[in-house]
Amino acid sequence: MRLKAVPVRKNICACGMRTESINKGGVHMSCWREQHVLRMPATTIGINTKDEWNAFYSKIKEETDWGAGSFAPALCSYAENGPMIDYILVDSAPVEGGGFKMKARLLWYNEEEEYLPIFQKEFPGFTLEQMDEVHYCEYKWYDATEAPYCY
Repeated sequence: MRLKAVPVRKNICACGMRTESINKGGVHMSCWREQHVLRMPATTIGINTKDEWNAFYSKIKEETDWGAGSFAPALCSYAENGPMIDYILVDSAPVEGGGFKMKARLLWYNEEEEYLPIFQKEFPGFTLEQMDEVHYCEYKWYDATEAPYCY
């Protein structure tokens, strides 16, 4: 049996909602979302206890816009490395569906040098050596579920 190819409709989210209405303030409950982030364990900046994390989280959730160009707590569960902090490079929603995606890699040395000033502005005293703990992560997920963990 041959499957018939279905054309992709432009301006339609994976859930079927027109993207024009979303961009104009339409209510949108869930969709496929993609993020590219620079991710580091909170321990990299000296957050080692739950109380320190809660204090940091309270501060940052008031200051961030949760979009590209801002620092935010990672949207995934904690793993063996504890809570993670993201610098959001790309935040796209809605994006066409097609399945979950996860990629993570170390930064190249020239990328460490390029992004170091951004980290130093938010975390004074942040060093090039600490940039070794920052990974480039790219992932896509259906945002009615938890974001996949990758580091």
